[in-house]
Amino acid sequence: MECPSSCQTNCTNQNFKNNDVSNTFVANTGTTGLGLFAATDIKKDEFVIAFTGDVISSKEYEKRTLEYKKSKTFPYVYKAGPFYIDATDRGNSAKYANYSCNFNMRTEKWQLDGKLDGFVALGFFAGRWIKKGEEQTIDYNYDVDE
Repeated sequence: MECPSSCQTNCTNQNFKNNDVSNTFVANTGTTGLGLFAATDIKKDEFVIAFTGDVISSKEYEKRTLEYKKSKTFPYVYKAGPFYIDATDRGNSAKYANYSCNFNMRTEKWQLDGKLDGFVALGFFAGRWIKKGEEQTIDYNYDVDE
């Protein structure tokens, strides 16, 4: 659980509130299109970036899924508790984290102060030391409800 806004200003447990993305950038991977890369060296277990987008219901998710299929749009959607986070149209650069069998980031779920009941925020954390310039990858098969 992330500390509430009322916590002291030098609190280091407010990654989602601050969501500093200066340690990442988006660039062409050369093989899989756009990808997320490390702008600095990132230590193991360090917060990298929050996955942001529209917070939608299951019903809206089903509707959008059909629309994306019709328009042949690749969806950037993650399940977040009883909700979904859809970064397809409105989201940050976290949506460009590609899949790898040897992923270097893990997805974690966090409860945030003052957010929708049951909603969990999703954040990417370094699973190992990530070198500056290295592509940052995740496991798409991660189930945040486990």
